[in-house]
Amino acid sequence: FCSVQAEVIPAVLQSAANGYLVGQGGYRPRDICVSAPTGSGKTLSFVIPIVQVLIDRVVCHVRALVVLPTKELAQQVSKVFNIYTDGTGLKVVLITGQKSFAKEQEMLVQKKVTGYCSLADIIVATPGRLTDHINQTPGFSLTELRFLVIDEADRMIDDMHQNCLNQIVRAAFRVDSDSGSNMLFQRSKPGPLTAASSCYPQIPLQKLLFSATLTQDPEKLQQLDLFQPRLFTSVYADKKAPGDGTETEHDTNKKYTLPEGLSQCYVPCDLNSKPLLLLHFMLTRKFTRVLCFTNSREASHRLFLLVQAFGGVSVAEFSSRLPPNERQRTMKEFEQGKIQL
Repeated sequence: FCSVQAEVIPAVLQSAANGYLVGQGGYRPRDICVSAPTGSGKTLSFVIPIVQVLIDRVVCHVRALVVLPTKELAQQVSKVFNIYTDGTGLKVVLITGQKSFAKEQEMLVQKKVTGYCSLADIIVATPGRLTDHINQTPGFSLTELRFLVIDEADRMIDDMHQNCLNQIVRAAFRVDSDSGSNMLFQRSKPGPLTAASSCYPQIPLQKLLFSATLTQDPEKLQQLDLFQPRLFTSVYADKKAPGDGTETEHDTNKKYTLPEGLSQCYVPCDLNSKPLLLLHFMLTRKFTRVLCFTNSREASHRLFLLVQAFGGVSVAEFSSRLPPNERQRTMKEFEQGKIQL
């Protein structure tokens, strides 16, 4: 296990030690925030414990929801879930808009004589498509939701997906008309702990936030309405202090680390020299399988045209301005080594 996984996985499992229907000791579990760089194993930090907690479920309900900002990220996470749920009976459904809305509805719910039943235990989704299903898919219910995972949390906040998050929470605490009023396990919006609120078991909703650059801006975090959040972050460990520097709930001012096997460097240059330096690395240093990030779709398109016009490098453009099938083909060719940049 990576250091982040070694700390986060036990924390999530501990929060569900009494099963997914009630929190530990009957109380609401604390939310978890994880800030660790790309390549540190964040995805398995939530995939493994979620599968472990839900593996013995009897009735299929949506109990884990993973929200990601892009279709490509959602596809990657869905593949990981499919690997770890293989042979378990747990059902993973991906909803990103790559299939027709009607087809996705068929994957999510099934109508029977007694009412609707869920066909998914774990849903991996993008915000827009998820919102459409919450509002338009009959029988789609999040009232049994136990884990809400927000991957790339900073980007989700910055891209103004807050309305989607609010809709998820409202749907999670909605009372289904066909579920009956005498449910053994009920759910009400979190509030002060009183004798009345403790008289029946609650299905807890726990939020798990993951990001390479998780914000520490209190105004942004306040939007997520976190409950007593625990922060796990990869930091440079203090040689004088015990521990491996993975979990810090008090000191968040240390520098972030890189995962083992990765190194980084930077080259100071002026704006006009950046494309030339990139070509130098590709042609002189013989760099291959390079991902070059830009700050906008327009900048990405300009750089693509420039490198293509210069020649000598197999280059492809990858941005939201391209249709999903073309992006998928580009990603596949890049993985096969047919594209250098």
